[in-house]
Amino acid sequence: MAETVRYACVGCGGIANNYHLPALARIAEAEFVIACDIDEERARESAAKFGAPDAVTDYEQVIARDDIDLVCTFTKVDTHAEIAIATAHAGKHVFVQKPFARSVAEGREMARAAEEFGVEIVPAFMHRYFDESLLAAELVRDGAIGDVEFMRQRNCTRNPPETAPSYGGAQVDMPTFSMPMESARSM
Repeated sequence: MAETVRYACVGCGGIANNYHLPALARIAEAEFVIACDIDEERARESAAKFGAPDAVTDYEQVIARDDIDLVCTFTKVDTHAEIAIATAHAGKHVFVQKPFARSVAEGREMARAAEEFGVEIVPAFMHRYFDESLLAAELVRDGAIGDVEFMRQRNCTRNPPETAPSYGGAQVDMPTFSMPMESARSM
């Protein structure tokens, strides 16, 4: 039998309530312990809906607890590094919604903190596991479509354009990257 992972949710908005918390609720080995959001009502609603016995408004209360193994961070990108680094310092594993960080340097600080304190830090990027993404990776890896020199992916969301700056904009939220094709084929 697998060990139970006791987790907290920091940031109880649409991403948490519509994607991550419903998925986590289906994992028998996962126990939702506490919801946290700067909006107390939203934290309480998420806790009630997904079975957490507690709700707070300050993430520092979350990471101070001994009954938390994992902190799932679903806040806006401008708080990811602060929360992730503090969580790592508290000896808890970290799951961070995309975009992971506002910069490469900030992301490296987050990774260094996790390494220093012996915890895992994982970015949420569900597109890596979509059927179409897996097929595309297989086609590239197998050389079935030749050498890829450019790729464009489009993600349609219901987010209104005026909210884009609050999550870093499309280039931060749905980043592109490049690597040598030999590396891509080995993914």
